[in-house]
Amino acid sequence: MKKYVKIKKKINDINKGGFLFMCKACELGKIVVNMCLDKQWEIDTAKLQKLLVLMHGLYLAKTKEPLFPENVLIWDCGVAIKEVDKQFREFGGGFCERMPAQLATIRTEQEVIDKVLERYGDKDVFEINEDIRLKKLKDDYYDPTTSVSIDNDEIRKVFEKYADL
Repeated sequence: MKKYVKIKKKINDINKGGFLFMCKACELGKIVVNMCLDKQWEIDTAKLQKLLVLMHGLYLAKTKEPLFPENVLIWDCGVAIKEVDKQFREFGGGFCERMPAQLATIRTEQEVIDKVLERYGDKDVFEINEDIRLKKLKDDYYDPTTSVSIDNDEIRKVFEKYADL
């Protein structure tokens, strides 16, 4: 009986208000991975995170709303999303199979995804890291002693200032 109660509690902890908790950045990541694989572009976890942050920033600049609720962090390797890193870490060297996504995008989200992939989908992570917006975020917020979460308003301001995408 105790085992049942523990499992039930875990399910209840995950199930918030009738909706199964989902990491939206991770689900968007699956869509991005699938789109890259369809075009035969190489993609790994590091590249995926950079692409997602570019999409998030562009979406913030365009709509004033976040593309996903997860925090954007600055690590020594640049921008990152902890939940994406954790979920996809096992694919570090690269993705080679399509992933089932549990999310459908709205038109505005899909436009941003398409725009970023059109510009960066065939680039490697080092080329993507050269994007002025990603460099600006790292230059302004990187702290080698800790990972820093960047406020969405700050991300939006950088993407509005450097709106060449």
